[in-house]
Amino acid sequence: MKTHKTKKAPVGRGRRRCEPPPIGPLLWWRTIRADHFNVAAAGALRASIANVFIPGEPTWRDAADGDEAAAVGLALRLHKGTSPVTYDLVMTALAACAAEDGAAACLAMAHMLRGFPGAGRAEARIATSWLVRSFMKTTSSEEETGSGR
Repeated sequence: MKTHKTKKAPVGRGRRRCEPPPIGPLLWWRTIRADHFNVAAAGALRASIANVFIPGEPTWRDAADGDEAAAVGLALRLHKGTSPVTYDLVMTALAACAAEDGAAACLAMAHMLRGFPGAGRAEARIATSWLVRSFMKTTSSEEETGSGR
């Protein structure tokens, strides 16, 4: 008896997967392109860091709760010696702000992904996606207000 395998629709440009990514939210920031982030993703990211405390980081709670300036500031202070767990937590807070179209957070995501220890081509592509998102958001805001002329 022959069995038939069902074909899945191809995933490519213009098509998005509907199923959630197979990794936890703390890794989304470095593995998923910007166009897959939205308000629902921001909620999932924030839920994953809601009960976390980072000792010695007085602005952590603000960043985790959605303060874009605090998240950007924390991210820009990360360095090669920062523990991987802290790096993932801070970048998750930043990604949540960027997912809600915070222009500064989108730019910081692009910058941080390019400088991430061990970053390669995949991270560069994800960084570029955040840069494009930032530009598109800025352009659409200017068109809405008429200030880009």
